[in-house]
Amino acid sequence: MLILLSGVCPTGWLQNKDRCYETNVVSGYWQTWFSAQQHCQSTGTSLLIIDR
Repeated sequence: MLILLSGVCPTGWLQNKDRCYETNVVSGYWQTWFSAQQHCQSTGTSLLIIDR
C-alpha cells in the first residue's frame, strides 16, 4: 500500500481514495509472504494488513 502524495498512483497500481494498491498477481505464480514483503520494502511500501 502506498499513500498518495501527488494525487496520482504509479502506473499499474489501483487507487482507492488517498491510497494506492499494487496487485502483483501473475497467473500461476505465487510469492511467499517473505518474498512479497521484501518486494514491498524495496519499493518503500508495505503489505496490506486486514484487521478482523
